[in-house]
Amino acid sequence: MDPGIDYLGLVHNLLAYFEQPQTCCSVLLPIALSVAFIAMTAPSVLPRYHGLTFVLGTLVSVVFSIHRVLGGEETLQILPGYALVIVLLPRQFQPTWAQAYGLSFLSLILADVWGVATPHLTHGSLPADFYFGIGGAGLTDQLSVGPWLAALPLMLQDWLIRRGIASQPISELTARSYRRLSRRG
Repeated sequence: MDPGIDYLGLVHNLLAYFEQPQTCCSVLLPIALSVAFIAMTAPSVLPRYHGLTFVLGTLVSVVFSIHRVLGGEETLQILPGYALVIVLLPRQFQPTWAQAYGLSFLSLILADVWGVATPHLTHGSLPADFYFGIGGAGLTDQLSVGPWLAALPLMLQDWLIRRGIASQPISELTARSYRRLSRRG
């Protein structure tokens, strides 16, 4: 038989996949948080050419992911490439923290699907239940943790900028803190 994808089987198994507790924690919860974060923040446009940044970050995740089979259990460790790339960008090219959370999750789930599907496709057809390995670690899965690695640094950066701390040199900040402490003591 020709290797391919059993689309009817995929749809049939999809409901069972979404009923698993680890899927709720590592897939459905980040989707809900992404929608909520974007809905509660002020609308903003992504920086120009951000699609290239997204593709680069996703490629970093795919290239540096490690698929292992140890003791009969399959694991996939994924580097959160999108989170790494956007944190290294200059401020004018970074998304908002809410956009970073959602896009980081999307990047990681694409890398996870790629990592889970690739071994199957290299050895034949894609089984109808292949996605049961996506988000299998629940709250400790990279799908749950990774988006926070993109959002929290940008959230902290926004807070430091709003407080006027981000533009001051460290020597001035430490001197000011020292003066405050010496006045109290």
